[in-house]
Amino acid sequence: MNRVLPLIALALAAATHAEDGPSANAVVTSNAVTPKLIAEQITAATAEQHVQRGLDAIGGIGDWALSNGILCATISDIAHESDLSTTGGALIDLGFCDRDDDQFVAKQDLRNGSITAPLDRHHISASISAQAASIMVSSHASGLLQEVRFTLDLASPQQLKISKRYRRQNDEAPSLQLLVPMLFNYHSMETFLLSSSDPAQSTGFEHVSFSSGGVRAFAAAAQPADTIVALGAGDVPPPIAYGWRLDEASRVRKTGERTTIPRFAASDRSASVFVVLSEPFTFGAGNALGTLELLQLALMGLEPGESLILSETLYVGRERAVAAITDQLYPDAPRVQGRVNEGGSAVHIDRLLADGETRPFTHAVADDGGAWSARLPAGRYRLRARGPGGRSATADVAVGTNADSIAAPDLALPTPARLMLPRGEPMRLVFTGRDGTPDPQLQPILTDYTVTAEGAPDLDDRVPMVFLAGIDSDRRSIVLPPGRYRAYATRGIEYTVTQSEFELGAGEQQALAIALPQRAVATPGLIGADLHVHSGPSIDTGFAPVERVRTFVAEHGEVMVATEHETLFDFAPLIRRMGVSDRIVTITGTEMTGQVSTALMPNSNGHANFFPLTPQPYRFRRGVPANEGRRLRDVIFDARQANPSVYAQLNHARESDLFLDAIPDDPSEGIDNGAYLDHMGPAGYPYNPRQPLTEAPNRTLIEPDPVTGIRDIDVDAMEILNGTHDYAPTRRRALLADWFSLLLQGERIAGSANSDSHNKAQQVAVPRNMVRLDNDGLEAFDPQAFLTSLRQGRFYGTTGPLLNVALTSDEQRSELGDTFSGSAGTLQIRLDRAPWVPTSELRVRVNGEIVATLDAAAAQAVPLEFQADAFVVVEAEGEPEAIYRAVLPGHRPYAFTNPIYVDADGDGRWSPPGLPSR
Repeated sequence: MNRVLPLIALALAAATHAEDGPSANAVVTSNAVTPKLIAEQITAATAEQHVQRGLDAIGGIGDWALSNGILCATISDIAHESDLSTTGGALIDLGFCDRDDDQFVAKQDLRNGSITAPLDRHHISASISAQAASIMVSSHASGLLQEVRFTLDLASPQQLKISKRYRRQNDEAPSLQLLVPMLFNYHSMETFLLSSSDPAQSTGFEHVSFSSGGVRAFAAAAQPADTIVALGAGDVPPPIAYGWRLDEASRVRKTGERTTIPRFAASDRSASVFVVLSEPFTFGAGNALGTLELLQLALMGLEPGESLILSETLYVGRERAVAAITDQLYPDAPRVQGRVNEGGSAVHIDRLLADGETRPFTHAVADDGGAWSARLPAGRYRLRARGPGGRSATADVAVGTNADSIAAPDLALPTPARLMLPRGEPMRLVFTGRDGTPDPQLQPILTDYTVTAEGAPDLDDRVPMVFLAGIDSDRRSIVLPPGRYRAYATRGIEYTVTQSEFELGAGEQQALAIALPQRAVATPGLIGADLHVHSGPSIDTGFAPVERVRTFVAEHGEVMVATEHETLFDFAPLIRRMGVSDRIVTITGTEMTGQVSTALMPNSNGHANFFPLTPQPYRFRRGVPANEGRRLRDVIFDARQANPSVYAQLNHARESDLFLDAIPDDPSEGIDNGAYLDHMGPAGYPYNPRQPLTEAPNRTLIEPDPVTGIRDIDVDAMEILNGTHDYAPTRRRALLADWFSLLLQGERIAGSANSDSHNKAQQVAVPRNMVRLDNDGLEAFDPQAFLTSLRQGRFYGTTGPLLNVALTSDEQRSELGDTFSGSAGTLQIRLDRAPWVPTSELRVRVNGEIVATLDAAAAQAVPLEFQADAFVVVEAEGEPEAIYRAVLPGHRPYAFTNPIYVDADGDGRWSPPGLPSR
């Protein structure tokens, strides 16, 4: 997960958790039951019928099923944790009952906008009438009454209605100055802001980032919109769209007087929110959060006996288009129909205002034949067709008040400039512009979706690459703007990179002439593995699993450990269907993604991978252990109860080296929830690598559970490299210091290197681990032998340099993970690399300290002497040059080995060297 979590930093009072209330109390009542209406708790007997499927479906036995026969929804049980809470009661799945199409992540309310003060629930009940089915989630804890009713009826089959009441019962109840209902889109959906009551206020697909920027950032992002449309992933069938409309927001006084209160909407890559204030503004226009409005927020709040009332509707559409929602918002408006000369094109429909300006109104997608339609209220509109390669066409249309159906002018996109791609071989193709031609975007965002941060558009999704697995379903061609280009073909760090230059004119079609990458370095007895990979089932990813497999094969990754956030997804059946079982194997795991702050865990339990685990198709989150509000040692125990051979890896355990040299008295400003050693869970304080584990706060890591004996530090590995994040020297420096500190004190934890890739814009299988296996053929891949090698530290991490390292004497040869016996030996280092991977320096570390720096040009034999037991690590590094930067942007040539342990005194056991004297 992107480790900047949705921090809606609008908390205007001390943010505290509601006290625990009574245990869940489930009551089911039924009046006249209609066969299509369902509101009940899922049991083992009904799981096959009620557990939803789709990219983001996580509901299971114990959760609550709600259906009208058209839409199916799942509300998590109280006993199941939520993204920002240790309790459930959240809407987690929503889609059409007949399509296995859930891409809904989750929905949750925040009191005063703080993720440290979620509105926990404590009761669930269900009811069915002749026309509707409902599930009520409520709590009376701490004097704050919360009631949320989810309803599906027969009259509006594509709408889930949500009614909410929040009542402050007494003076002891927590403050409620504002309420933030949140929809997690977590980088997985493109969103559109619409003001259905005043379309002139709509901002469409253009957003301002706010999730981690504080009050002022939210003030810049906030819009007076009442509807947020979220589109499902573009390459995941079947298509789906969600429309979230805030129909009413009112304050009810003790007298019963009802007053409409201000509300604002905002959306960025992490979250979409409505912010509902507890009372109207006294001063200011009230349709924006300017300085005058912001100053009034601290004075707001519910008095005892007063309530906030909200009514929301979630619309669901069967197309990945804003029009799938707006057609439901304007069912009586005329239907405008038109054609584009290219199927799959996007049609943006902007409202023309009296002053000649335009405002986004909706968005449609042409079918394979080029036909599109949308319902549009009376007015004048501008149509903008968008196609790949930056092509566009425009036309205007007027919609009258009495029309039933209107034919729009045809839209003709220019003939594309098309490049035909090679067939039959795995490779990744990278394209760059030359002689003034911009680098192309080959994952076209035809929605115009942009998020601006600090005045500049976020270009995270630019993808100038194409991935080919050498199979029939590979992309056959790409559309490029006319221009001059250079293409690179690569197949991973063991292969050559080939190049080709070409020029493509307007409307021209030609085949890419480029040589196939050839194997440059043989790696017998080693297998390339990425232990941290994501795709669409992760909560923060909208990336089709089939495309994840394709990208991994293109990069010559061999072992893909699928570690989806908080769920389990088995790629093996998909790999077989794609016909690439001879090129890739997979292991199923999960990434524990701690986010919740509790009294026990003020900064969560960080992120960690556990594999292998077996998906349980009818369990909540497919059987992933609960982790919120629990210590890391408890999650490790649960994972090993599910599979005794499970491998535990601590992920991206530092955000930077901020706390490495000097830890301030109050480090809270720099702590990152996802970086475990920045806070150490219950310690709430950074790890100090210069301080013994036996001293506070470090000692929390080695506190054994009184029952299981497991400690928080009882992981098998920790990431030293994570994606492209670690090449600013700050994080890698901190992680190496932490790792060496732990090794010096006897914690034999392996160091790993992984991509943490979430999409096509992030490289997969680089960094990677080169793991020693006696039989490295995929046809005979032995998962247990692979896990054994990982556990023994028989591997190294790399972004290109390839190493062979051994400590030898006349009597023995010890490789990575082995223990060498004796006080002297020769370190044998052989560096291999593809020609495009510049590597200039080798470094030898003993007990974490550099004892030799060598020219990497030739094989090396380094004599070493040891006065006491020790460990030896080798690094290789170089400066990225032009081809490397083009093929692996953001990376740097670097490799590091796991230790060879040295039993210098020959007593048959390795004694940790201990920290240097302070």
